[in-house]
Amino acid sequence: MTPAPAGSRLRGAAWLLVPAAAAFLVYANTLDARFVYDDQAQIVRNPWVQELRYFPKIVSEPVWAYRTSQPTNYYRPFQMGLYNLMWAAADGQPWLFHAVNVLLHVLNTIALALLVRRLSRDGALAFGAALLFAVHPLTTEAVAWIACLPELGYGLFVLLALNLHVAAWEAAPARRRALLAAAAAAFGAGLLSKETAVTMVGLVGLLELWLRPGPRGLLARGLAAVRACVPYLVVTAGYAALRLAIIGGVAPRARGNLGPLDAVLNAPLLLLTYLGKMLLPRNLLAHYVFDPVPSALHPGFLLALLGVAVLIALVVRLARKAPQPAFAAALACLPLLPVLYVPALGSNAFAERYAYLPTAGMAWLAAAAVVALARRWRPAAPRAAAIAALLVLAVPAVALTVRRNADWHDDRRIGESILRTEPRADIGYELLSTWYSSNDEPDRALAIVEQGLQTMPQNPMLRAEAVRLRLQQGRIELDAAIQEYRRLAAAHAWSDTVSFNLGQAYLEAGRLEEAQSEFRRTLELHPNAAPALVALAVIASRQRRDADAVGLCRQALAIDSAARLAWQQLGVGLLRLDDVRGATEALERAVELDPDDAEGLSRLGVAYARAGRLDEARRVWVRALEIDPESMGARRNLERLERRNEGGPG
Repeated sequence: MTPAPAGSRLRGAAWLLVPAAAAFLVYANTLDARFVYDDQAQIVRNPWVQELRYFPKIVSEPVWAYRTSQPTNYYRPFQMGLYNLMWAAADGQPWLFHAVNVLLHVLNTIALALLVRRLSRDGALAFGAALLFAVHPLTTEAVAWIACLPELGYGLFVLLALNLHVAAWEAAPARRRALLAAAAAAFGAGLLSKETAVTMVGLVGLLELWLRPGPRGLLARGLAAVRACVPYLVVTAGYAALRLAIIGGVAPRARGNLGPLDAVLNAPLLLLTYLGKMLLPRNLLAHYVFDPVPSALHPGFLLALLGVAVLIALVVRLARKAPQPAFAAALACLPLLPVLYVPALGSNAFAERYAYLPTAGMAWLAAAAVVALARRWRPAAPRAAAIAALLVLAVPAVALTVRRNADWHDDRRIGESILRTEPRADIGYELLSTWYSSNDEPDRALAIVEQGLQTMPQNPMLRAEAVRLRLQQGRIELDAAIQEYRRLAAAHAWSDTVSFNLGQAYLEAGRLEEAQSEFRRTLELHPNAAPALVALAVIASRQRRDADAVGLCRQALAIDSAARLAWQQLGVGLLRLDDVRGATEALERAVELDPDDAEGLSRLGVAYARAGRLDEARRVWVRALEIDPESMGARRNLERLERRNEGGPG
């Protein structure tokens, strides 16, 4: 057979190459973004991520095992193992993490195109589904935010497994077994990426029931579908056993005030909200405020329940006449089912990242509608009409996605983007105030918090932060701050932020016993609060319990290896215990984390002097005075060193 000319081969592959290129280009502007939001806890302050020697541990323990032995809900070795490898490869720089996210999105786009083409034999439909998915604005959070790697990973493995499963339909027996084994392995990898991959079992059942050529009778097709699901159920059982052995339990619900009834009341509305955002991606947010439906008589619940009933009826009807679009609709809905159980979710029960794989189903469904309309209205050139219509739909999506990517560049932009649309989202004020505080703009940080209090005057986090910032800037007396914190603690006994801030105020006032009580209370509410452990270490140090202080600092560093104050306090404690070498290493690490901390430099100089490294001691004390001319410790130590060199009393 004469091979096709290169040009025709390229045109023939355009249905695959163009969406793949679009998936890369539309997210290229995320490659210079930073670590943001939860990336700090999962990556930047995770010692297991930062050293290759932890790779066996990080893939065999729960996600948060590096900082707690408490039960957790997350075992995701694909995510954490890949983080470990990427940190080593890029020396801790975020560009590689973002590049891997973009690459996974490209691969997901390709996998979707292949699945649609394999099932429909229609290049225009595959092109349209993949293109709309590649540029859809609702995928921004999942691709632009490093922490969403599990969504991208499980999506890829599920789409790969579905491709392999469908490819096995027409394969010879030996090849069929190999393809099905590979599909089961891909499904297992999906489960190790994110638990939500379990919904693929339902997708396989619907594939078999609606789309596989074979018996016509409903009972026969149903039995065949059940048999096809068995290998995946076996993999699920194996995964469940592994997960139970590793996790050893289930963490308490994140939203402990909600129960199963609340899940029933809110699931219909959440499902329709997700589908609505996929169809019309307007007012997209990094953090949505969740207002639970209060009762079964609420109009929102009744209307949503009716809407879901109509949706199910339409999909069932569609399955009889057009099973491929019906399966696309199932792909848009089934992966959402686990995230409709609101008691197990965080404060933002609705999150765009959960819709990543479902958006592939909605893009497929939308492309199918466009292709069908083109064939009906432009029968002379349906392919050209469909492609033109799909490109028209893609252009505004590209513009919105590229613009939204910029919102995920850093915490300041995330906070600003949240508050532009949702002024009730306290996380927006928290991100912005933290950003301005860390960039030496305390006045702007306080202004942001006060802006939040105008909208939410009773919000305990914002009230506590306002008191802290006012105290820091000398706008309120310490006793008045303590009284305000105590009022907040009485009204919000569950707030670890309030208890910690009250403890800090007591510590500043020298009321050590009361401070110790509040920091212990903080740890009861938040066992992984490294700053509370450091504060308890400071108290122990003041009480000359240096061994206790060192132990508390080591606990804090096991939780957060980048906790500068923990390293600094550890160095102080080790110096008092005459471990000069250990103290020097700890204080050097503290200065490495913040080279402009005059107090840390001053203490490091003391360690150098104790070790006999006088030239280095002089260098860091001089540097401390350059940063802060009022640093009395550095000045006194430098003067003593100079007198000693001149032969005077030291």
